[in-house]
Amino acid sequence: MRPVLEAETRNASGDSSRKLRQGLLTVLRAVVSIGLLWLVARRLSLADLQERSAALSTTALLVAAVILALVTILSSLRWRKVCASTSGRIGLISAWRVLMISTAMDQFVFTMSGDAFRIWWLTGRSPSLTHALGSTVLDRIVGVFGLILLMAAGLPALMLSEAAGSLIWVPVAMSTAGLAGLGLLLALPSLPLPAFPLKGNLLLISLAARRLFFRPHFALPAIAAAVGVHLGVALAIAAIGSAIGVSVSFVWYLLVTPSVLMVTLLPISIGGWGVREAAMVVGLGIAGVGHNDALLISVVFGLLVAGIGVAGVLTWLFGIPGRS
Repeated sequence: MRPVLEAETRNASGDSSRKLRQGLLTVLRAVVSIGLLWLVARRLSLADLQERSAALSTTALLVAAVILALVTILSSLRWRKVCASTSGRIGLISAWRVLMISTAMDQFVFTMSGDAFRIWWLTGRSPSLTHALGSTVLDRIVGVFGLILLMAAGLPALMLSEAAGSLIWVPVAMSTAGLAGLGLLLALPSLPLPAFPLKGNLLLISLAARRLFFRPHFALPAIAAAVGVHLGVALAIAAIGSAIGVSVSFVWYLLVTPSVLMVTLLPISIGGWGVREAAMVVGLGIAGVGHNDALLISVVFGLLVAGIGVAGVLTWLFGIPGRS
């Protein structure tokens, strides 16, 4: 009886410590979000913001919302193709519902919590936890690869902009680091690696990445869907800019959006708030967009994404799709 009680005590203590760490991380992310929002908004002209907000085009905002809704379908298609490459087939409706719930968790809990939910859900359909982890991580990798492709395609145009200055090295560094990381992941099985914790799990993820990227009938549709997702987001942001009367070429939104999305992937804030606004103000500032306008575009975009999150909560209320 005593060993059982000791084990239960250790488990309870471990759960308490884990909850405490999660709570502290959430507080730290909230502090980062609030701090960055304050830094961005301290130069805000409230009168100008109110004037801009009052003049928002409802039609353009509706267009942006519809585009973001369509983006969730493209994201579902990407995840389905990734899962199919790891022998885990999912119906489109189930994939969409799970991704909507995942989006809600990312928005209202913290970035990456939605991935944890997807991993949990996939464990009912995958041979092991590692396979479920691999499918979810691989989906993120494909999404980042789509961002890298867009950033790389936009680099020549950014280099022609004198306003970019030294900031041109930000997308260069991001693209280089991303490609290097992907190359290393794909090369892992061929490297003479020493033993280390989780080596087996990492190798399984690497093999899953190889099965996807080295088979065009899986890789091309998944990458195309990833690029389509980011193009859709850029188009939605451009529609928001149009709604507040910002006259900037869509090309600039296309150049700025990948870097902004890449930065918001960092799990250091609540739903990307603060990080996204800072990146958007800097990025659109290169194109000559004023501080207030860039901030308003980012905030409206964040609210629309939060609306998608609310839709995810409503999807959750209808029940979680079966895991088997």
